[in-house]
Amino acid sequence: MQEDSTLTDRKIWEEFFSKNLKYPAEGLRAQESARIVLSVKIGPEGNLDSLFLVEEAPNYFQNNVLEVFSLGSALWSPAILENRPVNARYLICFDFEFGGTNGPPADYKKVAEGYIEKGKPEKALKVLDQLIEKQPYDYKNYQLRSEAHRQLGNTEQAQKDYMNSRLTKKKVLSEFDVVVYGQVTRRTETVLR
Repeated sequence: MQEDSTLTDRKIWEEFFSKNLKYPAEGLRAQESARIVLSVKIGPEGNLDSLFLVEEAPNYFQNNVLEVFSLGSALWSPAILENRPVNARYLICFDFEFGGTNGPPADYKKVAEGYIEKGKPEKALKVLDQLIEKQPYDYKNYQLRSEAHRQLGNTEQAQKDYMNSRLTKKKVLSEFDVVVYGQVTRRTETVLR
């Protein structure tokens, strides 16, 4: 069986963001993290119609995101929606995290998954509550917290988080994490969540 090596329109578009988003020098000097959330309106034909900031950050973060978005909009095609409805609004989230000087920040999602697998839902909840506060647009965090509540027998809260997971997944088109860490030579990673 031959593997198809062609990239989808969505992957090309997201790859463009991953390659072009940079951690602003001012943010590095201030050792500052930021989140920027854009709301994009998709017109009836599936084209980008309008854009506004839902969550703002210092100008040096915003200018970076808006510049890359402006360049990336030339790559937009309705196929990026992957069968999502047109004539609707979607969120695109950009998280800039200053991870400190001691190496990459901990992957708290994996920590929570480990607690859930080991049957320690109370510990998972503590981690996930903090993670959802930090990353409220990541549907996977709600999925995990739903499972932790289910293990604890909190049926109503498990159902609420399950629904939040589904709603968040529908409204968020893409999420990008730009993480910087290290000392003298800083290492930057941009990942698609």
